[in-house]
Amino acid sequence: MELTDCVVEYRRDGSDGHLFTMTPDGVPVFQVSNKDLSPESRKHWANRILNAAALCCVSTTLASDLIKRGVDIKSLTGRSASKKEKDSVLRTRINEIQVEIEVDIGDADQSILDECLEIISRDTLAMYSLREGIDIEASIRRVK
Repeated sequence: MELTDCVVEYRRDGSDGHLFTMTPDGVPVFQVSNKDLSPESRKHWANRILNAAALCCVSTTLASDLIKRGVDIKSLTGRSASKKEKDSVLRTRINEIQVEIEVDIGDADQSILDECLEIISRDTLAMYSLREGIDIEASIRRVK
């Protein structure tokens, strides 16, 4: 594997779990267990992780931009949701992700928030990458 900017390793953890190791910086281990999920919910966890990635990208970029400009963030919460569609050969794709963020800051910082929102609308990693398209290559080989 030639790419090194962000490496995530995966291991199937039994019949109901997924273990992700994120190296070298960041969350060392992220584990998903499907054992308490319905069969229908198990189908959608990858969609939720994509939503979480978009939410993480927007919220951390916003927080970083506000802090760089001296804004005191009292609270920052958010949620994301996605919409899927099927194409002409019935492949499912996510065609929209909505991210909603609520941030509690002082009244005097409204103009700074407006400035940061302008930056975020065009420059977060997730928004820029997904709008422009991401080339994904899968290399799959059998091991013994």
